Amino acid sequence: MARNFNLYRYRMPFSRKGETNTRHTHEVREGLIVSLEDGDTRGQGEIAPLPRLSVETLIEAEQQALDLLSQWQARRAIEPTLERAAPSVAFGLSAALSELTGALPETCQKRSATLMDCADIAAFIENLQRSDAREKAPVVKIKVGRDAPDTEARAVLTLMTALPWVKVRLDANRAWTLNEALDFARHLNARTDSSIAFIEEPCQTPALSLRFAQETGIKIAWDEHVREADFHPNDAKTSLVAAWVIKPSLTGSIARCRALTDQARQHRIDAVISSSYESSLGLTQLMRLAAWLSPETLPGLDTGHVFQTCIARGMPDDPRAIIPLSSLEKIA
Repeated sequence: MARNFNLYRYRMPFSRKGETNTRHTHEVREGLIVSLEDGDTRGQGEIAPLPRLSVETLIEAEQQALDLLSQWQARRAIEPTLERAAPSVAFGLSAALSELTGALPETCQKRSATLMDCADIAAFIENLQRSDAREKAPVVKIKVGRDAPDTEARAVLTLMTALPWVKVRLDANRAWTLNEALDFARHLNARTDSSIAFIEEPCQTPALSLRFAQETGIKIAWDEHVREADFHPNDAKTSLVAAWVIKPSLTGSIARCRALTDQARQHRIDAVISSSYESSLGLTQLMRLAAWLSPETLPGLDTGHVFQTCIARGMPDDPRAIIPLSSLEKIA
């Protein structure tokens, strides 16, 4: 039977600015959707490099994807090549292939840590206090490193005091010097032990983040560091590390992500599957991936709400309109 593929480009505005780190925002998200056909079977995937965080540009990803898809159509094995491909290409094509073969389970991890900024905390507390919220928001992820450390610490402390049952994950994106991170911790006082699960990459280097953890007793999580060449899973100081944050669009193929989650489990470290502002198609696949690779850990997938529409397929219980592939720009 013949193999066929289609590649589409999407351009989707954010309903609110998408902040990819502490210093840059974007008004539009761009990416590629790949659709595979092999006889009667189908598979789709999303290739969406994240500007300033991905090592590859969208143009580079598009060309690499077209080369690999041509090889796949000619019935050459591309799985080994994916391990050397750009991360977004490796993830998108491996997801499409996994759907094609049925390797990606349909079971979906619909729940996620709730994502917010410090500026959102007051409204969040008010909304939860007016409802039965203990089951609705057991874990929140708060972006920090955007204001003065003492100001942000007071905001986080307000949440922990008002909602003591909520576990807090903090994400600084390497924004702080060691002194700034220590200043933040000092203003949190004793509440940190019971409420804070971890801080992702608090300082500008992994070594400084480890010093922060040693001096404060607050555990950290690796995010950027997981993707760096000098990342060593067997580091003797892993007792200071509570989690590895695995973002497939920035990390690579499903096989690569599975290897990392297996390593994390061996070290008794949580593996948090996390999104990189993918469309609804990529996000639903990340939900399935989280349920498969790390079912015991709540993922970080609360980014779908920043878009006004869905692409190709909807999110669970999502009323937003779905843009069909036929409405996107077809590349091949």
